[in-house]
Order: sequence, then C-alpha cells, then structure tokens
Amino acid sequence: MLDELKEKKVLILGLGREGIDSFKFLRKIFPKKVLGVGDRLEIKNLKLKIKNLIKKDKKVKLHLGKDYLRALKDYDVIIKSPGVPAKILRKFRRASQVITSQTEIFFENCPGKIVGVTGTKGKSTTASLIYQF
Repeated sequence: MLDELKEKKVLILGLGREGIDSFKFLRKIFPKKVLGVGDRLEIKNLKLKIKNLIKKDKKVKLHLGKDYLRALKDYDVIIKSPGVPAKILRKFRRASQVITSQTEIFFENCPGKIVGVTGTKGKSTTASLIYQF
C-alpha cells in the first residue's frame, strides 16, 4: 500500500488524533509529497497544535469547513479517520477511489503476526500474556 501511495493523490480526512498521526507518518515517509487534509472544522476552530503543524507545511493542501467533502473528487486515496462516517462520503466519491484507514495501512505493512484483543475486561492482561508467549 505505501508504494502505491507514492504516485497517488492522498487526502487525509479528519484532523483528530488519528488523522494527525496519519499526516505525520506520511509526511515522514514522503517529505516532498503534497498531501491533502480535510476536516469539517474551519481553521480557526482547530487546536493550536494542529494549526501550527499544517500551516508550517508548505506541501499541504487544506480543505476545511462545511464544503470540505467536495475535495474528495480530486484525490485517488482517502485515508478516513474513524470519526468520519462512511455514509457521508458516498455522495462525493468516485468509484475508482480507494477509501482506507490508518489501521488498514498498518495491517498491510506489518511484517509480523497481528493478534487482536477485544472485550470489556482483561485486554491489558491478555495482551501482556500474548507478549510473554
């Protein structure tokens, strides 16, 4: 997946914790690539740390505010944050676009085994036991 992103126009949708982490990760791997970032919030409503991060970056294309989803048509790959409902994208996306997530990119590029632990109680204990094995 990462090799494919090299030649594609990429939009990170959602500037919460996961969206910002995705942005930092891709910026580290592709320092010269233009990355699109989109969020329903206007720039004045974003957290200062996020504003500073994206404003300093000369290779970022901002799509902010109520019409931010209109930018979808200009991108090949959309990395959607969990807080962005998939159903709102339907109206704006093209059939040829790839919609993915930070988790999916991790799964596709992780060289080791991935073990998922879910549930209400005991995740930390179970994860610690798995690590010890």
